[in-house]
Amino acid sequence: MNNTTIRKLIVLSGTVGISFAAIFIRFSTAPAPVLVLYRMTITALLLTVPTLMKKEHREELQTLDRHVLLCCIVSGIFLAVHFFSYFSAVRATSVASAVLLTDAEVFFTGIAGYLMFGERISPRSIIGIFIAFAGCIMVAVNDAGGGSHMLKGDLLAIVASVSMAGYTMMGRICRQHISTTLYTWIIYLVTACVAFTVLKASGTPVLGYEPVNWLTTLGMAVVSTLLGHNIFSWGLKYFNAATVSTIKLAEPVFSALLAVLFFGEIPTPLALLGSAVIIFGIWWYLRWCEA
Repeated sequence: MNNTTIRKLIVLSGTVGISFAAIFIRFSTAPAPVLVLYRMTITALLLTVPTLMKKEHREELQTLDRHVLLCCIVSGIFLAVHFFSYFSAVRATSVASAVLLTDAEVFFTGIAGYLMFGERISPRSIIGIFIAFAGCIMVAVNDAGGGSHMLKGDLLAIVASVSMAGYTMMGRICRQHISTTLYTWIIYLVTACVAFTVLKASGTPVLGYEPVNWLTTLGMAVVSTLLGHNIFSWGLKYFNAATVSTIKLAEPVFSALLAVLFFGEIPTPLALLGSAVIIFGIWWYLRWCEA
């Protein structure tokens, strides 16, 4: 395999990490901003030593351009909004519906990539996007979206989609000028600060929740962030935003497998067919896209 193929597979592996997020959220009991604060604080602490111990990272931080730093801060704010809305969406509607609507990010990043960077997507690649998204719909159509707040959850998932697209686009800018380690460390600190500010402003307690929330947020920090979002941030140096977003469309496939393992939710034949369609759509896109 050539380097491009290996890099695409590495980015795909990040999808497995983020697929665990919905599982961890379902086991959590604390409010969404609290979970975001815990998750981002733990992640930032885990990255502090490898970031500040290396001389090249310290020098990079000292010479960091103000424009790039501002983009990192904006990226962190987008990520905070994404987490707030996605965590709430998973609890208000079905996992399948939340994942499906959040994965609509690929359309927003495709449009933004063209407007901001002139990144053109070939007609054949666009076909792959629609095939993969059609598969997402097939996976989600099996679930009516449980809960009395289904509409609210679906709207929150759309907000999560738009904010994730903003985070991805800002990451596309930042990663051309800053290392993955320093970039992710900064944005996770910003996201944690945003979460803390929201909690203080709303009067929501920071501590006093069940111990399970520390375990789930630790899992989100290590599995979903370091082995998920960090990999996507790394991939933005080599691929355009639309490519990374399209690879993320594999998330419903892994989420369905995890639902079987943790909740005993056996997928229907239509869900299995949808998963196959998603995989085919991603393969089609990656075959014709340009890195």
